Amino acid sequence: MNSLYRTILTKAWSFTKKYKSLWLLGLFLSLLGNAAEYQNLFTQFDRLKNNPNTYESVIYYINLYSQALYNWWQMPLVNSLAVFLIFLFFILIVFIIFGLAFISQAGIIKAVENDDTGKKITLKNCFIEGANHFWSVVGINVLSKALIFIVLTLFVTPLISTLLVNKSSGGVILAFITLIVFVPISIIIGFVSKYAVAYLIIQKQKMWPAFVNGWRLFVANWLISIEMAFFVLIINLCLVFVVSLLALLIVSPLMLIGMASYSSSALGIIIGICLTIVIIIFIFAGAVFSTWQNTAWTMLFLRLETGKALPKIIRWLASKLLKK
Repeated sequence: MNSLYRTILTKAWSFTKKYKSLWLLGLFLSLLGNAAEYQNLFTQFDRLKNNPNTYESVIYYINLYSQALYNWWQMPLVNSLAVFLIFLFFILIVFIIFGLAFISQAGIIKAVENDDTGKKITLKNCFIEGANHFWSVVGINVLSKALIFIVLTLFVTPLISTLLVNKSSGGVILAFITLIVFVPISIIIGFVSKYAVAYLIIQKQKMWPAFVNGWRLFVANWLISIEMAFFVLIINLCLVFVVSLLALLIVSPLMLIGMASYSSSALGIIIGICLTIVIIIFIFAGAVFSTWQNTAWTMLFLRLETGKALPKIIRWLASKLLKK
């Protein structure tokens, strides 16, 4: 049997190298985060480790924002108007950044579909196609984030935090059980949203039917989805290691030159140059990886839609049985 993941990941890399103009979309899309399926898992563990007193934290931030709002209200009109305009400008920038990310997500999916059907791929057409599906893609992402927020933040985290206040082993065990039961829900929602956006773009479905079909596709192929995410995560970690090593090799000689100069101003300039180089390297790597990752997931979606895919563990077991 042919390797499902090796074929898809290799084909996705060939696609990424061929259409380098799509790296710009990958740059915007990387703002949403790579390997996002695991972000909520890490976030919950971090919250649990660093801030078990969830309710006290919520009260603290409510009081903090209330005080900030009161201080703003007490300002002179000119100052309060200036602060309000700055706040609106910040919101506008955030909206533009995330808007470009959502458009890019749809654009890459459309590019993969065009490649699959033999149509011409241009950055302009992909961007326009992404813009046409902007609000639907936003709706899917907001819906998925809202579900994760409701399940994990409003229910799971307070429950775990309350249980951990009790120092008994029973409370810790129950907290662990709660983690392994509920935390995967956030990862599942991430998978469903990926497939839902693909249904939006490729099959031109409405938001809710696309989300429902994304759920059905995940349920039918949950093991394949997990295996795919595992391979993507491993490649992501390897990429981070390689890029970090590359950045270190480039920056180290410059830092040695700066320290050898015995000049604080020269050292400051070189540190600034080094930081700029590191940032550029990671931005470039993130853009390429994001393009490749979303291409791979779209190709997997197209493969799953044909119904011709088996999990690697099933294929491995089948090969062992056939040898016997």
